[in-house]
Amino acid sequence: MAVQDIETSNQKHILFIDDSPVLLRTVKGFMPAKYKISVAINAEQAFKIIDGCMPDLIFMDYEMPDVNGAELLKLFRKREDMVDVPVVFLTAQSGPDLVSSMVDLNPAGYVLKPPSQERIMNVVEKMLHSKE
Repeated sequence: MAVQDIETSNQKHILFIDDSPVLLRTVKGFMPAKYKISVAINAEQAFKIIDGCMPDLIFMDYEMPDVNGAELLKLFRKREDMVDVPVVFLTAQSGPDLVSSMVDLNPAGYVLKPPSQERIMNVVEKMLHSKE
């Protein structure tokens, strides 16, 4: 999956990071056209997108090969320009240990997989439009 070209516009930019191309196609397919949607299958692609156009919101898989979600969130928070970008974890697991370790990282939230359109849109509305 190639890094998408990002154009400058007034649209809110949402980045989905997941090692599953199927999940990325699914969420991209159900997101309304009023949002600029970018997808990345790994940290390298994510940083290329971020360097081209800072997202307003990031949904990120917690369990990925190479650089997992926890490590990637720590890398994001080291960047001054990303300190305030909300990051929501996507995860297939919901055990107390996993939830506790996610909460310790202070994400904006988490969504259980497979993510439904309704759940994703509820998070988007809360994160992007509650401030307006």
